[in-house]
Amino acid sequence: MKPSPSSAVIDSLVASAVAAGAGDGSGSKEAAVAWGALWRTVLELPRWFFVKDDSGSMRPGLVTFNGESAVPAFTDMARAIAFADGGRGGTNAVFASPPRDVLQAAASMEDSGVGLFAFDVQDTPFGIKPSMLRTLLDDLARLKARTAQTPAGQDDTQESTIVDELAASARATPGDTAAQSALWQAVFELDHWYFVPRGPSQTPLAVSHEAGPTLVAFTSASRAAAFAARLPEDETVPAEDRAAAPSVVAVPTASVVGYVEALVEAGVAVVHVDPANGAFSVSASSLRALHERVVGSL
Repeated sequence: MKPSPSSAVIDSLVASAVAAGAGDGSGSKEAAVAWGALWRTVLELPRWFFVKDDSGSMRPGLVTFNGESAVPAFTDMARAIAFADGGRGGTNAVFASPPRDVLQAAASMEDSGVGLFAFDVQDTPFGIKPSMLRTLLDDLARLKARTAQTPAGQDDTQESTIVDELAASARATPGDTAAQSALWQAVFELDHWYFVPRGPSQTPLAVSHEAGPTLVAFTSASRAAAFAARLPEDETVPAEDRAAAPSVVAVPTASVVGYVEALVEAGVAVVHVDPANGAFSVSASSLRALHERVVGSL
């Protein structure tokens, strides 16, 4: 069994975080950004994988990691099986659990002497205290809740979302493919992308840019609507497009690559996402390759 595409992204994020320095608050701003991107990605996984101990119960075995007793956790099943095959019960010893369910017991883990979660110990190992990971999970949940509660049509320019945080991480480490991968993985996990149509044909708005015609995309309907509402005053947009009635088109993310490729044939060169917020771009013609790299084939 091969590791999942998400594990390749996590491996890159681990390498970037380790290279940046300590992630416990004592390191640089770059280190904090790099470790933050890693933990957000790990916590967003639908499940973590573990290997049972010898008791036969659904209880993970322990290892020693950095001198501390640790629960080995894995970011995909293939890695857990590889670990279990090393004399630890094989495939039948592997089980999975959602991160939140695991972290409900964070306090009791530390009380019983477990000092760390040790992730992917045979590949790109990284660890964290259970209580600290639970705090990060709660912080992430609050951020997601705040994002979800933004009313449709409201300008949420000042509201930070998970994608905004990952975009900031990518900007702080230019050229870091891991940070870029984490960002685009989050974008491709959205239910929809949003566009502002123009004219009778309802073609999505593209603006002039030195890199070529640039398609403007949004991660929420509220951001697209806010942008559309500002069009009449935006002199960078052609007058005929500014005069169009504000509206929003939602495209399912599963269809967005084909949607953009059709626009590439019409001359679109760049996709620019959330111009007033995260503000990040990709070559329109490379969107499919990007999707295949960070998520997998369509």
